[in-house]
Amino acid sequence: MRRVTSVLAALLLALPVTSAVVVATGVPAAAEISVDEVAVRPADGVFKLEGHGWGHGRGLNQWGSQGAARAGKAYTEILAAYYPGTELTTLADAPIRALLEYDDEVDVQVRSATGLAARDLATGTVYVLPSAPSRWRITVDPVGLHLEHLTASTWTRWTATDMKTTWAGPLQFEGASPIRVYFADGSARDFRGTIRGVRTSSTALQTVNSVGLEDYLRGVVPRESPASFHAEALKAQSVAARSYSAYKRAHVPSGSQADICSTTQCQVYGGMRIVAANGTTTELEAASTSAAIDATRGQVRTVDGAPIFAEFSASNGGHSTAHAVFTYLAANPDPWDALASPHHYWTATVTAAEIEAKYPSVGRLARVRVLTRDGNGEWGGRVRRVVLEGTSSSGAATSVESTGGGIYSANPWAGGSDTGIRGSWWRFRSTTYDAGIVSQSAVPTLVRPPGVATKTVTVVLENRGGLAWPVADLHLALTLPPGSADPLVDGSTRPGVFARNITRPGASEVSPNEHAEFTIAFDASDAQVGTVAPSYRLRIGSGALFGPNIAFTVVVADPVLSALRTAISGTPASGEAPPPVASNGTVVLPRSGAVALTVKVRNTGNVAWPVGGPVKLGGSGPRNRTSPSAGAEWPHPTRAAVLSGADGVANARTVEPGQVGLFSFTLHGNDHPAGYATREVFEPLWEGVRWIGGGAVILYVVRVDPSVPRLAETAAPMPGEVSVGNHPGASTTVAVRMRNLGGAAWPVGGEALVTTPAGRTSPLRAPSWPAADRAAVLGRNVSRPGVSAVHPGEVGEWLLTFSGAKQKPATYVETFQLASSSTSRYGPVLATNVVVRGSILSGTLRRVVSSALVVPAGGSATAYVDVTNTGNVDWPVAGMTRLAVPSGTTSASRDGSWLAPTRPTAISANLTRAGAAEVRPGETARFEFRLAGNGRASARYTEKFAALWEGWRWLGISATVSYTVR
Repeated sequence: MRRVTSVLAALLLALPVTSAVVVATGVPAAAEISVDEVAVRPADGVFKLEGHGWGHGRGLNQWGSQGAARAGKAYTEILAAYYPGTELTTLADAPIRALLEYDDEVDVQVRSATGLAARDLATGTVYVLPSAPSRWRITVDPVGLHLEHLTASTWTRWTATDMKTTWAGPLQFEGASPIRVYFADGSARDFRGTIRGVRTSSTALQTVNSVGLEDYLRGVVPRESPASFHAEALKAQSVAARSYSAYKRAHVPSGSQADICSTTQCQVYGGMRIVAANGTTTELEAASTSAAIDATRGQVRTVDGAPIFAEFSASNGGHSTAHAVFTYLAANPDPWDALASPHHYWTATVTAAEIEAKYPSVGRLARVRVLTRDGNGEWGGRVRRVVLEGTSSSGAATSVESTGGGIYSANPWAGGSDTGIRGSWWRFRSTTYDAGIVSQSAVPTLVRPPGVATKTVTVVLENRGGLAWPVADLHLALTLPPGSADPLVDGSTRPGVFARNITRPGASEVSPNEHAEFTIAFDASDAQVGTVAPSYRLRIGSGALFGPNIAFTVVVADPVLSALRTAISGTPASGEAPPPVASNGTVVLPRSGAVALTVKVRNTGNVAWPVGGPVKLGGSGPRNRTSPSAGAEWPHPTRAAVLSGADGVANARTVEPGQVGLFSFTLHGNDHPAGYATREVFEPLWEGVRWIGGGAVILYVVRVDPSVPRLAETAAPMPGEVSVGNHPGASTTVAVRMRNLGGAAWPVGGEALVTTPAGRTSPLRAPSWPAADRAAVLGRNVSRPGVSAVHPGEVGEWLLTFSGAKQKPATYVETFQLASSSTSRYGPVLATNVVVRGSILSGTLRRVVSSALVVPAGGSATAYVDVTNTGNVDWPVAGMTRLAVPSGTTSASRDGSWLAPTRPTAISANLTRAGAAEVRPGETARFEFRLAGNGRASARYTEKFAALWEGWRWLGISATVSYTVR
């Protein structure tokens, strides 16, 4: 593929349509047809043209593949159409070497990174590079290649571990992922794979990125097709780019250090990301294109098993062109281009001065004569031969031959609003109808009833031709088939209606350069669910279509009625008391009164809900449940409210998808008894259509009466059974949670659980009990932690501690009930079985300090005893499990660090779990202590020690410690 002009190339680095737009100015004539089209130099010197396509038109049509994908074609069908006679084959991934042509050939400069290494490709030697410098680079001089590192602002030549400072190369940076390469303009790019410096002369070197083909494509496909394209179009582009790459790699000249270039001469390759000089980062890989590459991994188009020369272009304008050598690059009509391409039809200008500057030998240009076209498509196809006629400075007649591409190169299109020429398929339009798109509105999803199935869109067009448009018969018609009935506009053959001349309201025609507005009234009531991609062009009466292709993507969807409950609110609270409705859905309802509520529900579907209409809040759980809290103002005992508005939107008539709807209603006590608590569920529905799933609100309604202050129910029952040991300090704590159903608040710290029958003393009472028959006081408000009282409807928590210390192993049935005093009990009776299990205190001696222990007569030495816990009780470290002199007499070796004359130490450490605060059954404890000489005579001494739980019992083990005093 040829290189485009510098202006266009710069544009293509920013736009994701690259090699596709290369215009060949010297393509050999194929089946040319003769024409004689003459355009005389206009008075203002500006020739007006209209044309089709952008690029050479060979192979895959990128915008055409987008149109095909929108029309439901799979990528395999698209590729088979653009590369006829080829097959789909899968290749294993293998590296490709991409020449980074945007480097300056002065050096190869990369960011320092951990693991970065340099490889001498001539010998295979790898040098791990220090990561301290900020950058590394490869430089070249007449001697060879060198490695240098940057510290602060100074580059220093590096001496390798084998003392080399010069290499013939190539040299390759590797080991880091990604590798960041810096360029002369201050920017940088990140690349996968490796980066090579290849010497091309004594003063220049090339930068080459060697990378797996699949990873290479991640930096190509988003540069060649917009990442927003349909997935099937991106898959087709991925296979085409992979095929082109594999072909280039297979046909690289012998001795070449690169397989492919990185610009429009081949296909544009950008790497992973760009980091501008100011630090701004732009990701070059896109999720959509990477997904397309992964979905087609390894796939290429082949002929006789070999990858094809898979050229591609941005837009062929409706007809492809043939390659002089490869038969699979054939000239064929392309109906898909018109479905999506913004380049299918275009208008342009070129001045006589621009042509004269391109061809100075013509002198003063008088006329342009088109002599031949390629015979493919509208107007006879692309322009081949052109003759420029004029006069020289001496007045002599001149004649200069050119091509359609030559005229293009006089004023090539640079994108945006530029009026340049986009290719060689053009004609002069001084006496033709023409138009350009000024604006067109977007088409939202059309939802079948009860959704919004109709939507009117507008298109504003500018008359860019040489003739006025008569408005009496002016309209938009379907592009394919031209002027056919439009099923999305009630079968009309004139779906786009002329609305007005914006420039001259009321005028009977639209003159050149004036703007006109058209409307299209889409109606998807009878359309099938899916995506429809109609396209339109201008038409006068039953004449030929003209102007640009106006494409829409219309999504027709089934109605989705769904919701998400976001909030419940009621009357504001006063003081510390909670509001009548809590955020968790608990409602405190006066048994003879009412509470006003507002429920907020987000519309998460695709259908707008009419305010004041059929969208209601109905009783649910089960659906159509009659509520015991219904009032006379309810639409029905099973319907609490009608949708009343949109949150934050004054006077809203609908709640649009994404907005929050409001349902306001009142719950009535209806004189149900105090303490009557019910679970009430309300759910939005579209009356007569269906329930709106996902928006259910669950309320727990508690009826209260101030005259009945003490009522309760279990919010979280006590466990059916708990267990506790009978060793000293053994205890277990149980949490009990009760909901206040009465008419008065419970003060935290002022309500207690008491035993029943009245006054019975529990044998398992703990020291923390307020009294022998009171297990605990109200500890906290669970519903609103930190509040000093548990108000009606809220849940309080009591912590009951049972002590098994020195109790007989057995199962104890413990029962409790709420009470405000010793004689005023209320609420349900709570019961639990407390199993007191016998605590086994036993151990096995594991190790004693060596008999070689020597204790100075005037000093001390460290001894230790290791014991394994073989019981079922945890031994506390530094606690009541201690080492003792079993005789009870004072030891002659006592040291000042002992706990007592007969108690050397408590457990010093858990040897099984270092740092643990206890020694569990199966783990080993260490008793470490000091033995003192205490001035005794030099001799061999033996002492016995045993372990015990202080104040309870011995462990049943003893240890003999032998030592020598000197």
